Amino acid sequence: MWLCLKCSQECKSNERAQACPHCGDTRGIPADLATLRSFEITPHELRVLVIWAERWAAIERSNPSARAEMQRVVYGIADRLSLQHPDVGPLTFAGELTQLRDHYGEVDVKGFNELPMEET
Repeated sequence: MWLCLKCSQECKSNERAQACPHCGDTRGIPADLATLRSFEITPHELRVLVIWAERWAAIERSNPSARAEMQRVVYGIADRLSLQHPDVGPLTFAGELTQLRDHYGEVDVKGFNELPMEET
C-alpha cells in the first residue's frame, strides 16, 4: 500500500504505477505504508519540525500553485499526525491561528501565507 502525499489517499501498489488513482499526481513520490515505524520525539520537537516545514512551504514563490501544493502536503502530514494524538494540540502555526480566532475572533497576521481556502 502507498500513501499519496498530495491528496492523502491510500492506494494499492499496482494502482500507483504511473499516477495516483485519486488525484492523478504524477510528480510526487508516495509513502510506502509497509515501512511504517515509530519515532520517539516530544510533541514540541514535532511541532517545531512541522512549523518549519510549514514556513518553508509558505515562502513566496513565482508559482503560487506550487506553493499551495507544497502547503497541502505539509498540512496533510500534520493532520495525519494530529489524528494520532489529538490531545497534543495544533502542530502548525495555521492551527494555532485557528485556535486564536476561535477564542478572540479575527486575528490578522502579517508575513504568513496561509493555504488559500478556495482553489485559484
